[in-house]
Amino acid sequence: MSYSRSRCNSERFDDPEVLAEIQFAKDSGTDYNPDIEQTNGKRSRNNSTKSLEKPTFAKSPSKPRARKNSTKAEKKARSRGISGCSTKKSKSFSDDYEYGSDDIDHDSSEDYDSDGNDDYQCYKSDGEKQSIEMALVDYFSSLDQNIAVTELHPYMQTEDGAFKTLSKVIAYPLEHGDNTLYEAVSVLVNALLEEESKDDGEEMRETLLRSIEDILLNITDWILDCPKIKDLFAMFLARLALDGVFDARYLTTMRMKVNMVEEASDCIMKASTLVQNPDRLHDILPKLGEFRSLEVLSDEIGKILRDLAHGQSIEDTRVKLSALNVPMYKHEIVYQAALLSANENDKTITTLLGELITSMYLEKEISHYYVSSGLHRFFADIDGKQIKVCKEETKGFMNVLREHTVLEADEMIGCN
Repeated sequence: MSYSRSRCNSERFDDPEVLAEIQFAKDSGTDYNPDIEQTNGKRSRNNSTKSLEKPTFAKSPSKPRARKNSTKAEKKARSRGISGCSTKKSKSFSDDYEYGSDDIDHDSSEDYDSDGNDDYQCYKSDGEKQSIEMALVDYFSSLDQNIAVTELHPYMQTEDGAFKTLSKVIAYPLEHGDNTLYEAVSVLVNALLEEESKDDGEEMRETLLRSIEDILLNITDWILDCPKIKDLFAMFLARLALDGVFDARYLTTMRMKVNMVEEASDCIMKASTLVQNPDRLHDILPKLGEFRSLEVLSDEIGKILRDLAHGQSIEDTRVKLSALNVPMYKHEIVYQAALLSANENDKTITTLLGELITSMYLEKEISHYYVSSGLHRFFADIDGKQIKVCKEETKGFMNVLREHTVLEADEMIGCN
């Protein structure tokens, strides 16, 4: 008898795992084979066992994959008194089950460390927030709603994603301190709802209302950053109601939901008043906490452009136009420039006005969208005889714009 065999026999009744094998052999009526090999200081049993009915062949033990917490699974197996290498079949179980076959590679009870997954989710969430923010920055610079809808659509495929995206859109003017953008917000919200309504418009509308209620419930916090929020948000709600995004009667329901916040209740009352007098929405424009009529704004733009015609530099003109702080009405600058050029019918003035629009475009002070909108409106008013201008008188201004192919002036106006 070899030393290793004698040593194993001496440990036979000391090793709880061996005792478990002996007890199992007695219970199942099988023979217990005491032959044990020593490999790297660990015991491994023979892969074949005897059966009372017919011989069975055990599967070749596969090499366990390296795993960070593999010892945890081994401890679980030993705590049940089971040898991790034994493949004896129990008569008391289904033949499909191999006793002791719960290999650590298939242990579904393993508790995995979720820190890595949590880090990934945080990284993904931050990435989505940044993408939404950049899409909104681009939109409020260019007001190209088609591009904005395309960029935001992927983030609105779940209820939670739609809620976060719509909340970000609605709160953008408040977060950035630009109180003149709610007209653009209303346009974008309508465009998003039209796109999403192809799947489930009613569900998306409910998500929008939930986003609005969330801002109203926290309106006291928003007032710190935007003191005029009650007036501005009331205009926004009235615009949505008048555009049919939700029934005007819902304002009453909304007020009941937020009536515990006095400022929110006041905001909804203002919105209800504007819905009953929709003309007021078109007569006011927020600017640095003040309100100006569109007629006054048009006059101011016209005066600045006339100063350019009488010797003011293009640079000074751009500074004055930028100081008006009217991001939603830059199309009026293009319209007034085209009108002044046609009325003056002077080559020098026409060149100055064309160079002004071009320089503003190249310096990203005015977008392709606004240039196109201003020109379309100008030629539409000529066709509708709202202004007494002959198209022949517009050629000089258009030719200056055509010199800068980046503007694509002919495409903007349909080759008028």
